[in-house]
Amino acid sequence: MFMDCMLSMLWLNLPARDKLSDATYRDVKAVEMPRIKASGSELIALGGDWRLEGQNISGPLENLAGQGAVAHLCFEPGSLTLEHSAPTLLIYVFEGQLEVSGQELKQGELGCLGPGSEIHLSGDAKSQALILAGVAHREPIAHYGPFVMNTQEEIEQALRDYRNGTLAL
Repeated sequence: MFMDCMLSMLWLNLPARDKLSDATYRDVKAVEMPRIKASGSELIALGGDWRLEGQNISGPLENLAGQGAVAHLCFEPGSLTLEHSAPTLLIYVFEGQLEVSGQELKQGELGCLGPGSEIHLSGDAKSQALILAGVAHREPIAHYGPFVMNTQEEIEQALRDYRNGTLAL
């Protein structure tokens, strides 16, 4: 018997001042993730604070960079109101389609919303989305494979450290 499975791995970019701090890893099991149900839909909080249809919820991942927040929305046909206070909110629709404050997002599309307090979600079909919120760093980005730094020189140093076995993980 085969089942569909989806995995999302998120790497949060730290501000330059925190780039060389000790790495952290947190595995969150499904039973640890609080859920809000409203109008048949469900919001699963992985990290940060959320408010859906007047109900508050906080995820188990704390102290995320940039006041980050992460949630999984399992949307049923209808409409919902999601409140947020973050300067930036991203919604990635990975199944179905959603109307987000008047803008249609189809499967595989990412919506970026600025500061605001209420986001109106509506749709005619079941949909799923990953919702991310936080403060943008507004710093240069250099990347290579799994390494994300601010300059090419920092990337080269990270690669040297990795090859020498001195990269702290």
